[in-house]
Amino acid sequence: MNGIKFAVWLDGPYRKYDWFNPDNPINRDNWLAPFLMLKESIEKKGGTCGTQDFYLGKGIFPDIVLFLDVPGKPVPELLKKFPAGVRKWLFIQESEAIIPRNWDMSLHAQFEKIFTWHDSYVDNKKYFKIR
Repeated sequence: MNGIKFAVWLDGPYRKYDWFNPDNPINRDNWLAPFLMLKESIEKKGGTCGTQDFYLGKGIFPDIVLFLDVPGKPVPELLKKFPAGVRKWLFIQESEAIIPRNWDMSLHAQFEKIFTWHDSYVDNKKYFKIR
């Protein structure tokens, strides 16, 4: 397989959905459009994009795993079946009022890159602005 292998880590209730299907019932108001565009962009460049289950089901490992919000378990525990060199990225979606652990700076050490809407964290080194 050529190109990058990119996984979106789905946890909890999101695991029951086909994340990259535009007909997915969770795709209210085209909410999944950014993820569908991400997948299309990666595949145009010869890579693959899927969930962790997609890769584990094929017995292959992604190069990058993107977590949607800080998971409830330590990342090394979640990725114990993956090689040590897998890059771990975080996409912070929810505010501290919804998911307080998203803003626990000690948990951010688990990730190489963090994408956030919160301007005060953005340094363009580890923390990157998303809209």
